[in-house]
Amino acid sequence: IFVAPVIERGARARKVFLPQGDWIKFFDDKIYGGGKAYELDAPLGVPVAFYRKGGKYESIFSKISL
Repeated sequence: IFVAPVIERGARARKVFLPQGDWIKFFDDKIYGGGKAYELDAPLGVPVAFYRKGGKYESIFSKISL
């Protein structure tokens, strides 16, 4: 799991640099390639969090929803 909390008051986006590999964003299932930086929307109540594609627990994580 890769989680990037919003740490600035009032921020509505978060910049992250994902480690190598493919990552699936929780709650929208979009796939992001690792080794790159992204600026992602981070509205209150929707954390910027990912799980590794092909990881051991992918089938469990894919069932999580808001």
